[in-house]
Amino acid sequence: MNKIKQFFKKYGIWFLVGILIGAIIFVIFFLNRKQEDDIVLDLPVEPITSPYIQTQQNVKIITNNIQTENYQEREWIYSITKPEEALLANFIDNFYNIQQQEFNMQEETIITQGNDLVWYNANIGILSIFSEGLVLDLKITNARDISSFFTQYLGIRQVVNDKITPTDRGTLYTGYFEYHGKKIGSSNLEGYAYKLELDKNERLIEFSMLFLKEENLQKYQAMPTIPLSELLSIQNYPMKIVNQTIEDYFYNQPDIIRGSARLSTLTAKEIDNLFLFNDLEDQYIIPTYRILGDGELVDSKGGRYWTISNVFICAIDPEFLLEKPEETYREQPHTDPPS
Repeated sequence: MNKIKQFFKKYGIWFLVGILIGAIIFVIFFLNRKQEDDIVLDLPVEPITSPYIQTQQNVKIITNNIQTENYQEREWIYSITKPEEALLANFIDNFYNIQQQEFNMQEETIITQGNDLVWYNANIGILSIFSEGLVLDLKITNARDISSFFTQYLGIRQVVNDKITPTDRGTLYTGYFEYHGKKIGSSNLEGYAYKLELDKNERLIEFSMLFLKEENLQKYQAMPTIPLSELLSIQNYPMKIVNQTIEDYFYNQPDIIRGSARLSTLTAKEIDNLFLFNDLEDQYIIPTYRILGDGELVDSKGGRYWTISNVFICAIDPEFLLEKPEETYREQPHTDPPS
């Protein structure tokens, strides 16, 4: 007890000064954070063009009382800049001996190496590799190795692997980039930032990624958001529909019948809150609800087909969305390069 009294007698004043300084720093931090939030909420909101168009017919979406998190009252949307040409050249050079050392990031790039193909789709910012079996210097056997892959070859450290799925050919890894504390992906990759598939010998056979680093994102403005339940109550609300799998019988129909088929209902299995990039025309990464579920397509003759589909719905308050011209809309996802 005497030692404690002696300690406080000798150092008590400095102890109190330390507590006081800590309290002042906390108050300053809190006030600055509150001031920043107040400034964001007080700024006027400039409407942007909706990333999607109105559906031709209403899609009945059954959420099955899946618990979803609402976005914050206002969420940042991000404008994007093109990555450096050297990043693409250096990445490709890790795998192939190419003569082309300069790339125009504003244009589509297709490179063939034997039976392998490298494709950069400039409009949607997706880089892909299609290979018969590319041997990697870095062995990938688990989700942790995926992070090492992006760190080693691209300097991207903010990788969140979401799923590991066995396939007929091997193993598929899918996940997101976590930039600014947000899960970033692309509506052209089923909402993911990357899809990487290895064969049974752990060789890369297919790889696609949203080719953006964190420094390519800039805060544009904070915009009001709306809960998913409210958006689903609006008839023919704009959305993007991507049918991942359709039953085989559908492909036996004539082209004109297949072309008339539309998603009629979707029973949700998963609902995620993401921040998605669509294409350069839209310019932004925006808060988006992704709904994955079992659906039913109906064609012009009344034919019905089972499907697994993704539905993407922009979370921004529709009061601040301008209608998107239908002729500029691209619904289908990133799949194969033009022949």
